Amino acid sequence: MAMFSATEKVQIRGLPGEEQRLFVIFGTTDWPVGSRPISIPGQFRVQFLLARPGRLKFSEREPLFLTNVVGNSHLGIGKPVSQRTGDEDIVGMILKTQGENWQLEFKCIPNDDGYIGKIVVERLFARDCAHAESVAYQALASFLSSWSLILDIPVLVETIQVTDLTTHTEMLRVDAPYVEMKPGGGIVSAYSEDFRHFASVYREGMNTNSPF
Repeated sequence: MAMFSATEKVQIRGLPGEEQRLFVIFGTTDWPVGSRPISIPGQFRVQFLLARPGRLKFSEREPLFLTNVVGNSHLGIGKPVSQRTGDEDIVGMILKTQGENWQLEFKCIPNDDGYIGKIVVERLFARDCAHAESVAYQALASFLSSWSLILDIPVLVETIQVTDLTTHTEMLRVDAPYVEMKPGGGIVSAYSEDFRHFASVYREGMNTNSPF
């Protein structure tokens, strides 16, 4: 799909709440529109947008790409912008991790209030966009989970954007929006204790953006 404006209306398909991937392909002189694959083996940039639960950055029906966007979290690493006065003030943090055949470096970018709002790995070798997202997420997840456990705070990834640095394809994770429904009225029969228990688990599952 060619994009000629800053915004574009796209129908998000799939079941309500289901994870989707939105691809945007930009035409350039080295890869004219219509002549390129969506993604090929090479270098990728992966961006993770953080958010505080219940305070998401974007509307579920208006996903945006993350180029100039920084989110929010409960992870404070620096002063607010208004209080930063010198070179000694913290303006970011680096996370380094490695596996058997890879080594990655993540940049933690604070928002204007000093809280980590976005985490980025600038270069990652992968087979395609989906593979890059998977490798980067698995490498970062241990940090996110450890912070949540040790600091006793939620650490929410609102969305993920992957950029193929060879084909210039952008891939954004979006969730198919839920439909609006009307609750039934009247008197209902008493629910069993087991039903109430599993219904509460189901409701909590519906309230999270984690596929797991």
